[in-house]
Amino acid sequence: MKWAGRTVAVFGGSFDPPTKYHYDICWYLLKLGVNELRIVPAFSQPLKQQHVASFDQRVKMLIAMRDHLIPFFPMTPIVVDRIESTRKGRSFTIDTLQAFQEKEPNSNFLFVMGSDSLLGIEDWKDPELLCSNFPILSLPRNPEEPSSTDLRALLAVEDFEQAEKFLNESVTRSLRTYNPYIP
Repeated sequence: MKWAGRTVAVFGGSFDPPTKYHYDICWYLLKLGVNELRIVPAFSQPLKQQHVASFDQRVKMLIAMRDHLIPFFPMTPIVVDRIESTRKGRSFTIDTLQAFQEKEPNSNFLFVMGSDSLLGIEDWKDPELLCSNFPILSLPRNPEEPSSTDLRALLAVEDFEQAEKFLNESVTRSLRTYNPYIP
């Protein structure tokens, strides 16, 4: 994938927790040859229930996942961006992408999301503006992968044997140290 100028893939989501699916999407984007990968955890998602893990806990798990990718792609910046935690109130994808575009007008921003999120995009803030100003890449989830809710249930009872099948090893190590999903 090559556009004129710099291409930044912005991968947004809850990441509660970050799964192998998320890791595989990051890998795919890096193999495509984006100039930068920005992983942007949602601070507060208007259309979903409250996150189980705190924003800082999710960032910590994403950093563990990112650190696992860096040795394979040492020339490509991989950033866990906390931009959505700096805003007051709810944060919307279009606002985040426009903020990036304002700071870096010569960069091309590709918004990346899971296919489950794409199904409800018409309910997002300014979906027409989002779709007309930013290319969107939506990648399908493996039908064998459990939902995040089911995965959190496994983690709540510390069933790492089952959960680790769907987590990157760095995230699993992080969760073994501190598991925010235990009630």
